[in-house]
Amino acid sequence: MPHYLGGYYLPFPATRRVMKNLQIDDKGVENWRLEFPVNDWLAKHGKKDVLAGVLQHPSTGRDAREDEDHGLLLITQFGWSEGYKDNMLFTEAEKEKRVKEWLINDGGAKESDLEWMSVCDKHGITRLGFVPTENDTSGLESDTIIDLTDEQADRWVAAGMPHPTEFIAAGGLLPQGA
Repeated sequence: MPHYLGGYYLPFPATRRVMKNLQIDDKGVENWRLEFPVNDWLAKHGKKDVLAGVLQHPSTGRDAREDEDHGLLLITQFGWSEGYKDNMLFTEAEKEKRVKEWLINDGGAKESDLEWMSVCDKHGITRLGFVPTENDTSGLESDTIIDLTDEQADRWVAAGMPHPTEFIAAGGLLPQGA
């Protein structure tokens, strides 16, 4: 049974501006992971009626992690349907108008930044629930660079990660025991 979501979509530049104005620490994550520090902030500030999720704008039709195609959806409505053929459309109600005012007045969003939309949750935004939760977005920390055997490096690559030498060259640290 697919879930459908209704909320305000913000492109990444507007998302970053709102985060700065609300003093949301991005924890150094890339744009496509911004839902984690935003949901952490929402939970810590008692804003349990909004859930953040990164998604590709439905009108682009491209499947890539390019900043111009993606943004943050601040979700205020949820629903489900028996099948993907049933498109569920949500409308802005009073609660949504309060969220919009908060984004504009406190977050510094421009009205033109905000786009109301209803989308099918095909990418699992709600996989962890419908309420923002506090989470540790600091990631793995390590000051130790370890020697990997070729077999360990092959397992790393087979798991979908970049080769360890590429990972380290890009500024990543390998955790102990990788």
